[in-house]
Amino acid sequence: MSQTVTIECQHDAVVRSRRMFHRVLSSWTMDLLSLRTRGLDVPGPRSGLAQHNDIGATAQAAAQHDAAQGRRAA
Repeated sequence: MSQTVTIECQHDAVVRSRRMFHRVLSSWTMDLLSLRTRGLDVPGPRSGLAQHNDIGATAQAAAQHDAAQGRRAA
């Protein structure tokens, strides 16, 4: 039977790295939750969005979707 030993390191670089990791992780979590509420967290065809690779058209379609749902643009 193996045991995992956690060693707390108080080295300044480790502390800063952990802070940065948690800051990024929290923003990824918010992005995922936002996508999940829109049903965009799984791959698949997106009806109502632009059929070509025009990023502006896709962003505009997303903004229209948010407006239709009563949300303000980010």
